[in-house]
Amino acid sequence: MAHSVTITAPIPTLEEFGKDLGLSKKEQKSLLRIVNRTTKPSVTSQRKSVVARTQKSKSAALKSAR
Repeated sequence: MAHSVTITAPIPTLEEFGKDLGLSKKEQKSLLRIVNRTTKPSVTSQRKSVVARTQKSKSAALKSAR
């Protein structure tokens, strides 16, 4: 049977984590920008996706009407 465990160690900050990996502040910021860009879709990419879906729907409707 599994037992629950309580972790009492403090969670390191991003700066502490980067320092442990040997990254400079500039490298940390650059890496953080990459991570944020890939994990959160931008408003522009969301709009492009909606526009593409709308155009596909219109094309399908026109084809079925013919």
